[in-house]
Amino acid sequence: MSSQVWKQLAVVYNKARWLGKISVGLWLCYSLPVMAAEKSMLLVKAKAQMVQLPIVVYFSRSDCQFCQRLSEELLAPMLKHKQFEGKAVFIEVSTDQDTVINFSGVAESAIVFAQRYGDVFTPSLYFLNAQGQQVIEPVIGLPNLDYFGLEFRELMAKSKLLQ
Repeated sequence: MSSQVWKQLAVVYNKARWLGKISVGLWLCYSLPVMAAEKSMLLVKAKAQMVQLPIVVYFSRSDCQFCQRLSEELLAPMLKHKQFEGKAVFIEVSTDQDTVINFSGVAESAIVFAQRYGDVFTPSLYFLNAQGQQVIEPVIGLPNLDYFGLEFRELMAKSKLLQ
């Protein structure tokens, strides 16, 4: 890894630590945990830049039955079997529960963060570059899960090419 990347990671780490919004477990873990109480997009950004991958942000709500179904039937198995590895950096943001450290390092409610991308319905999957800019159209709502696994892999590959 280049010294420039290490410097960027150190800056991100120190800023997040200064904000008091980072846990050592989150920092050390290769795959970002999906259920952390507070999300740091600075860490997601650093990881995406380091491994040169797009970011998939999964916006959910705790009371959303469709979100629960998408999580249980598609996303959790994909995370368990490391199907995001080498394809995208994944993070779930619960719009009714989480606090997010945005790409600028400022803490804000998850719904405020989500609204940067327009009206966010749940479940939705947004494909971003490391700067937090949307690179392809999001997936809104619950897709047909029988076919969506393949389509989702294709979307991750497309977003990687466009980042």
